[in-house]
Amino acid sequence: MAADVPAPSPSDSREEIAYREVGRTKISAGAARLMSVAFAALLAGVPAAHVARELAAGRAAGPPENALSWTQIGPVVMDAISMWEAAAGGALDRLIEANHVLRVGLKRYETDLEDASWLRAVVQPWMQWATARWLRGGSENVQMGRNGWLFFGPELEYISSAGFLDPREHARRRREGDRWTPAPQPDPLAAIFRFRDELSARGIHLVLLPVPVKHGVHPERFSARAAGGTVLRNRDWPAFVRALDQAGVEWVDPAPALLAAAAAHGAAYLRTDTHWRPEAMEAVAALVADRLAARLPSTKDPGWMAGRETVTNLGDLAVMLNTVEAARWPAPEVAEIRPVRSADGRPWTPDRAADVLVLGDSFCNVFALDSMGWGRSAGFAEHLSLRLGRPVDRMVRNDAGAFATRSMLVNEAARNPARLAGKRVVVWQFSERELLRGDWKLLDWPAPSGREGERP
Repeated sequence: MAADVPAPSPSDSREEIAYREVGRTKISAGAARLMSVAFAALLAGVPAAHVARELAAGRAAGPPENALSWTQIGPVVMDAISMWEAAAGGALDRLIEANHVLRVGLKRYETDLEDASWLRAVVQPWMQWATARWLRGGSENVQMGRNGWLFFGPELEYISSAGFLDPREHARRRREGDRWTPAPQPDPLAAIFRFRDELSARGIHLVLLPVPVKHGVHPERFSARAAGGTVLRNRDWPAFVRALDQAGVEWVDPAPALLAAAAAHGAAYLRTDTHWRPEAMEAVAALVADRLAARLPSTKDPGWMAGRETVTNLGDLAVMLNTVEAARWPAPEVAEIRPVRSADGRPWTPDRAADVLVLGDSFCNVFALDSMGWGRSAGFAEHLSLRLGRPVDRMVRNDAGAFATRSMLVNEAARNPARLAGKRVVVWQFSERELLRGDWKLLDWPAPSGREGERP
């Protein structure tokens, strides 16, 4: 129990008040012993229960498939010893290198141990449900917004942290690599300018489509203190677009279309998912199509048509939150998509011979890829093709928008020099959060073959 504490003086700092109050807190000997025993039991009980279950499973049916053994630490220790022997410099330098290897290896072992824990699998979803549902506490990557809205944590970091063009931030990120993971290339402008130049050498025009993060479009859904109507971005966004304009790199800003969709439909992004709603995506596709129309010659309209379909799904953030399914919270979300099909009902397909190529991440896939749970044939490339009235080629991957599709394109161009034949425009879509945390690798392109300008 706490003893009587003198009233604070107006001149006291918060630190002085806190120190005085904590310093006068008294706990009885019995309560102290009980709390110590409970804490020790909690610390020892979890690993003891895990080991006991593994031993029991081993006696019953052999080692569990995902069981982890302490002997896995042995190779980590051997790696650290090898680094000590191989590292250059004095004893302190070698010790630092060996310690780094040991620390990374033990961290990986700890992560594997957590993933294989049956107790965690049983208890954590219920704890996560109770924390999120009643205390509005999220998880490592999922943040709780207002009225059941969920947000992806790294996207808030993009808005609120250091500028993504800051040389000090670049230097810090270049120190992130280790013997297993190469350091990232943090400068987006260097990668964008090289990509523009490589495409230009092949007679192809680049159009960038950076998609704002959910926090930026719907800050009012995240905090009652935020106002909607303006898209929030990283502090270096103005310098970034200025550099693009000065270098002659064309880019399309989806912000006006997203805000208009939010005003017309109540939201531009899905409540429990990181991605845009289908109405907002179609509005951005129309915006890009209007920008491209002047660059493209007329061609025969393939006759694509859009239908209507209702889909119900639990968003990727709700899945990531990892609450127990039996609690049925968060609830699934409903959206109406417009699948693009031919007159005879065939779903839209990309055309490798098309003069427009879309490179994109999960924002392109979200209504196009069945496995994402939001339907198929209704994604960004489909609706861009529908709006343009022409075939469109597509190359998408759900993650690593800073380099993944560029790398795929470079690899295909190396295997097949005619892969870019007839292409006039490449639309490169990526999430804005990649500007801060993406790996903007500088890729080595094959030399232009001279066949890129040929019509297939």
